[in-house]
Amino acid sequence: MSVVKIADNGGHTMNLTNIDGYNMVSFRQPEIVREIFYNIPQLKCRHDDVFVCASSKSGTHWTWEIVSMLLTGKAEIIPKSKVAHMLEAMLTEIIDEIPSPRVLNSHLHLCRLPREALEKKCKFVFILRDPRDVAVSLYHHCKGISLYEYDGMFENFLPLFLEGKLEYNNYLEYVAEWEKALEERSEIHLIYYEDLKTNCIDEVRKLALFLGVTCTDDLIRDISYKCSFEQMKVEKEKYPLEELRQPFFRNNFSMFRKGATGEWKNTFTVAQNEYFDSMFLEKMKNSKLLRRYT
Repeated sequence: MSVVKIADNGGHTMNLTNIDGYNMVSFRQPEIVREIFYNIPQLKCRHDDVFVCASSKSGTHWTWEIVSMLLTGKAEIIPKSKVAHMLEAMLTEIIDEIPSPRVLNSHLHLCRLPREALEKKCKFVFILRDPRDVAVSLYHHCKGISLYEYDGMFENFLPLFLEGKLEYNNYLEYVAEWEKALEERSEIHLIYYEDLKTNCIDEVRKLALFLGVTCTDDLIRDISYKCSFEQMKVEKEKYPLEELRQPFFRNNFSMFRKGATGEWKNTFTVAQNEYFDSMFLEKMKNSKLLRRYT
């Protein structure tokens, strides 16, 4: 285990914590990140636990809020950050103290999640977003959060993403693992970020059905409104990330930046799009989940 500086093609570096070849966000001191990482597979799970999972910058905050509201039966903003329920950010004893029903979340590969979650057939909500938008959003994320200490340009950041050198390693391998699980297990619900953006009410209704929650149409509409990007940006930033290393954000950075779809078209150059296609396109075409983005 060590703190590593991942260098881009322009010579700028990004701080991550590497644990046996797996790159993690340095939420805490390296020895604590390591302790958390190795404790996660042994985490004791409850039958009513729900896990919200996605790659970084794919809508985890958004979906965690929706699931939490559905389980409480109230269209009220949860008075804390989803990071307080994030497996790789919190000590095991803190996760253990969360009252049921717990809505936990993670960006980790499925194989690194609690074994009991699969054994007990806990429910999983998996969110997928256009990987081009993920790359753009993750770039701004890494620039805006102080612990990365990253100041590079997008043209030099993109190769790091495509080559799997950033946090949580290889994006395509991550999606492939979840795709296999979706084919084999009925307790995983798939949400596309773009569908949630264009028709939130329908997606919230499907999610309620999956969770076994009875909701009125009014509650579903209210949750959809409360969890809109505009409302989340205003409400959620009232709750600081006190649990993590401070200062967490650089000046003027917001965790809720744009929440848009298709923003990559305003960022990628023709050459960058061709490079993306050369690295990802064939594998995306062979993926039932990612094919819609080809």
